[in-house]
Amino acid sequence: MDKRFEQVDKRFDEMLKRHDQHFLWLVGFIASSAGLIIAAMRFM
Repeated sequence: MDKRFEQVDKRFDEMLKRHDQHFLWLVGFIASSAGLIIAAMRFM
């Protein structure tokens, strides 16, 4: 049981490392979209 949990934990760590960049890209995209929407609302 313990060894299997360690294996899953290791796999989870690898997954987090792989998705870290993608997550940052997504956050940046959402932030820029929100900024554009706010700017558009101010101009209207």
